[in-house]
Amino acid sequence: MGHTISSVKTNTTLTMDDTVLSQARQAAAAEGRTLSSWTERAVRAELMRVSAAIAAEWERTTRDPQARALAELAEQQAMSQAIRSSGQSW
Repeated sequence: MGHTISSVKTNTTLTMDDTVLSQARQAAAAEGRTLSSWTERAVRAELMRVSAAIAAEWERTTRDPQARALAELAEQQAMSQAIRSSGQSW
């Protein structure tokens, strides 16, 4: 049985440096993406990076082997998701 995943999109206003915006537009165009799509992917990748960093720090500081294993798994999953959302493959 198939599952339907629905995604609600929200319009928002972002304020950023003109140079950054120009570079983002160029990068999006080079990939054939809209600026919105490119920006959303960049934000998702950053969220995954931050989550992976938190998991890695937890792993480094905990002495509980099970907690370390869970942190390692969370870090691996975050990296896999970041790779999938970037559209790149290994």
